[in-house]
Amino acid sequence: MAGLLALLAVLILSGSVIGSAASLGGAHPQQMGAGAVQTRELAGLEIQYAPHWDEGDWRLGPVTLTGGADRGFRAGDEISMSVHAPGRTCEASTVTEGAVQSVTLTEDMSAPGCAVTRMAPRDVTTVAISVTGTDGITRTSTIGNLSGSLAAFSGALLDTGRVMHGRADTEIVGQQNQITQAHLRLPGTPVSEVAGASIAVVLPGTGQTRGTVSTAADAPVRVQSDPGGGSLITLVTDQAWAIEGEVEVQALLATTQHLSGPDAPGALSTTSWTVTAEPVAPPPAKVDHALQPVSLTPGLQYDYTWTGGYTNTLNYCHDFTVTNVSEVTVPDWTVQFDSSLAPLWGANPQVPGTITYNNIETRAYDEHTGLWTLGAIHDWHRVLQPGATQRFGYCAERVPTPEPDPSLFEVSPVRVGGGDWHVTFTIEVTSTSEFYVPWSVEVDFADLVCPASLADKPLTFYENVSATPVEGSTTRYLIEGVPGDTQLVSRYASRVFTFAHYGPAPGWRLPCPEGE
Repeated sequence: MAGLLALLAVLILSGSVIGSAASLGGAHPQQMGAGAVQTRELAGLEIQYAPHWDEGDWRLGPVTLTGGADRGFRAGDEISMSVHAPGRTCEASTVTEGAVQSVTLTEDMSAPGCAVTRMAPRDVTTVAISVTGTDGITRTSTIGNLSGSLAAFSGALLDTGRVMHGRADTEIVGQQNQITQAHLRLPGTPVSEVAGASIAVVLPGTGQTRGTVSTAADAPVRVQSDPGGGSLITLVTDQAWAIEGEVEVQALLATTQHLSGPDAPGALSTTSWTVTAEPVAPPPAKVDHALQPVSLTPGLQYDYTWTGGYTNTLNYCHDFTVTNVSEVTVPDWTVQFDSSLAPLWGANPQVPGTITYNNIETRAYDEHTGLWTLGAIHDWHRVLQPGATQRFGYCAERVPTPEPDPSLFEVSPVRVGGGDWHVTFTIEVTSTSEFYVPWSVEVDFADLVCPASLADKPLTFYENVSATPVEGSTTRYLIEGVPGDTQLVSRYASRVFTFAHYGPAPGWRLPCPEGE
C-alpha cells in the first residue's frame, strides 16, 4: 500500500508586512516501520491563493493547484491539502474525473466546520499537499507529511524582505471624499514577479476590490516599473468608497507559489495604511444674485450695501466687508460668488479689463459653473484677528447684456395720443428687479389704431428704441430699448417715453369706422 506523503510549505504571516524566504530548517524522517513505500517528487507544483476579507480578517479562500507540465493531474488522482494552525488542522480533498492541468479546492471540499478556505493566513504555520494516483504512487516532495510519521519541521517560508508601501488617491464627488485608486510600491521586487498575481484591496466595512495584476497600461489592475526601483501596482476601485476622517485600508498580494523544493518562495504579502479624508467644503449656498456669497471661510461674516449701480449701464461697483467673528486668527480668507447671476450676468473676471480690484484678487474661476473665488491681495488684509473687519471691493466694467427675461419686467399697454394728423405712441416699462435688466416687447400697432389708417402712412420711430419688423406682418414690431438710454430697467428706474408716431387721416381711432 502506497504511503500518503505530502509536500509542505510553511506560511508565517506577521502583522501587515510579509517576511522574506527563509530556510525551512531540517526535516528528520522518523521510523516508518516495515511498510513498503513508493514515493516520487511532485515536480513543478504551483499554488495560487485567492484570499478575501471576511469577518475582520483575511481568509485563504479557494486554492488552485497546478501540476507540472510533465504530468499535470490524471483521471482518478486523489488530491489532498492540509493546512495547520496552532491547535487546528483543516483538510480539503478531491478526486479528478479526467486529466486536467489545474484543480481548485473550494469550501465544499473541506470537512464540515473546518474549511481550509476559511483559515486566516496569519495563523497558518504549515501547508501540505499530496497527490495519490491510481498507480498507487504518492507524489510528494522531499519533506514529510503534515500529520504522519515523517511530519515536523520548523522555519519560515514567507518573504519578510518583501515590503509593500500603500497609498490611495481620493477625490471629492458629490460632497463625499472617495477613494478612487490604490497604489502598492514594492521596492526590489521586479515586475516579472508580480505580473499575473492576484491582489485584493479592502476598506473594512465598505467593500473590497480584487483583480489580476497586468502589464497592460489600461488594465484595472496594472503594474509598471517603479522609478525608485522595484514595482508599482495601481488598482482602480470598481465602486465608490466614501470615507470620513481616518480609515484603514488593507491590501494583499498573492503571487504564485512554486513548490519546487523546501525553500519555495512565499506566496502572500499584506500591508495596511491609513487614509485621512480631506475636509469637504459644504455645498454652495443657494443665492439669488452674484453679490451674495455661495461660500465663505468659516468664522467670517460678510456684509454689503447695494447702491443700485450706474444709470443706463450694467457696469457697477461693489464694496463689502469681512469680519472675523470667531475667537481665533484667520490666516487667509476667501469668498466665492456665482458670477452667472445678476448683476455679473456671466462676466469672466479673467478677461483683462473686465474687473478692477480694491485690495483683493481672483484666486480661482470656473468657466463651467461660474464660481468666482476672491481673496485678499496683501498680507495685512489677508490675516484677520478675532473681531477684525476689513473692507474690500471691485468694479465690474465689462458686464455682458443678458437676454431679456419677461419675468423680470412688465410693459404696460401702449398709450396713444394726438389728433387726426399726428398720433404718438407711448410705452411704460417697470421692473421688480433689484438690478438693471434689459427689456423687449412685441407691439402690434393694428391693436392700437384702426389698421386701415396705417396703410400708406409709415410709422416713424424715435432714436430711443430699436424697432424690428416681425416677419410676415406689416403692423407688428419687436421694440427694445437702446444701450445707454432706454435699454435697462430696475425697481429703482422705470421707463416711460414716447417712441413712435405717424400722420393718419380721420378714422384712425378704435373701433374702426363702419366698413373699414
